[in-house]
Amino acid sequence: CIVDAINLSLSIVHRPSYRLNQPFPISIHIRMSHSTKAEYALLIEFVHKHLDFHDAELLSILEMNGIKDFGFRPLPRDTTNQRTELRRPFQILTFSSNSIGRQFSVSDDDEHEKMEKGINLVSALSRCTLIRSVVELWGAGSTIDDCVQSIRNGNAFQRHREGKHLGSRAKKYGDRTWKITVHTLGSTYTREEQNAMRSKFSFLDFPGKVQMKDADDEYLFIREVELDAQGGAVYPRHSGVKKQIIPENDARPPLACYFGRVLGSTSLGRNWRGSNRLEQYSLKKRSYLGPTSMDAELSMIMTNLAQVKKGSFAFDPFVGTGSILLTAALRGAYTFGTDIDLRVLRGRNSNENIVSNFKQYGLPPPELVRSDNAIYKRHFREHLPTFDAIVTD
Repeated sequence: CIVDAINLSLSIVHRPSYRLNQPFPISIHIRMSHSTKAEYALLIEFVHKHLDFHDAELLSILEMNGIKDFGFRPLPRDTTNQRTELRRPFQILTFSSNSIGRQFSVSDDDEHEKMEKGINLVSALSRCTLIRSVVELWGAGSTIDDCVQSIRNGNAFQRHREGKHLGSRAKKYGDRTWKITVHTLGSTYTREEQNAMRSKFSFLDFPGKVQMKDADDEYLFIREVELDAQGGAVYPRHSGVKKQIIPENDARPPLACYFGRVLGSTSLGRNWRGSNRLEQYSLKKRSYLGPTSMDAELSMIMTNLAQVKKGSFAFDPFVGTGSILLTAALRGAYTFGTDIDLRVLRGRNSNENIVSNFKQYGLPPPELVRSDNAIYKRHFREHLPTFDAIVTD
């Protein structure tokens, strides 16, 4: 049903607006951390796109899940590199060691653990559109040797051996299968070169069996280099045509090296954005589109910034073909939209309209109203709140 609301009065409230390059309005306690002994650290790896939204989306998701007491540890870097304008797709998020297993859980078995262990960090962070992976950080440094020494000096390995933070259903340490993955950003290394990197961590001497597919623990070594705006190496290791090694680039030290255990590997995989999680919502797969339909990935980021969740009442005052509202409905929200163009609201036919897109994903249809928002005060009353979030473009 589409209502023509020329004389309709509605009451509305919206979350504070957010613009790029402005501090995100949050009410959580953030601390900058330099000590590593009494910390539980997570390495957040972002996709190298929409860079201005990385931190804003992460902070919004943390706030939405009631995660208030955390810190950020500065990223390590090679001190010989003097570039200060680098945009690095990583953050190190820290929590008190005592909070893991009490206030927070990192188990893949969210349903079993959430009542007894509090907030599940894997479940909370997996909602971030721009996170590629989250790693329980064991060690970090400007070189692989510094990274190894960091593991030796820390307590992450001993904590994993004890396994108290893994949940009551986790396998015992000696029974857990494992593998080590080498991730070299923007560079290609042979199998022999990757094995040489793996050998640096042989002192860990994991007792379980090596299992390359569906291992209980996937350990990840990351060699970070400088990336350009497209995510490629600024100083590529190989030439573009003949794929020959460029000696001066190959000799450059990494920006940093990281090692740790991938979180959510059994439920989400190493790449949290994989397995068609985002592609299934691509605009290309929808029956009804317009020239201004919002990209699915951007609309997911927007609904995260607006903290749209199950039971929220979300409003798009310039709804168009409903792309933003569809994402809000995927988040579990009740959706409401207005537009001045009745033809857009009605769609092309009974099989190509806003409602048909919602049906495609098994979502309840939105409430749609024809409204001219240029005469905003005629239609809406601001003194009585109705909406939890307004998301629009």
